[in-house]
Amino acid sequence: MQNPTPDINAVLELLEEMTDTDAQWQRTRALYTYPDGAVQAGFHREHEAAKVRQGWDLVGILPEWIAALTAALAGEDAS
Repeated sequence: MQNPTPDINAVLELLEEMTDTDAQWQRTRALYTYPDGAVQAGFHREHEAAKVRQGWDLVGILPEWIAALTAALAGEDAS
């Protein structure tokens, strides 16, 4: 049995999507924190709400990312 040939382009596309998602979180997080990461006074509620909102978004997309990564590494078409 031959080892599958990973679809590197699909992996790179997924990595870009994941990086964009992280960048979006970092921009949101920066609205409520100081440069050292501490939450600014008066923004704790907003910071917690953003974590919950974006956390649930991440939980929602995670199965799709896992399927896409699994398919790409197996050399399959994820569509």
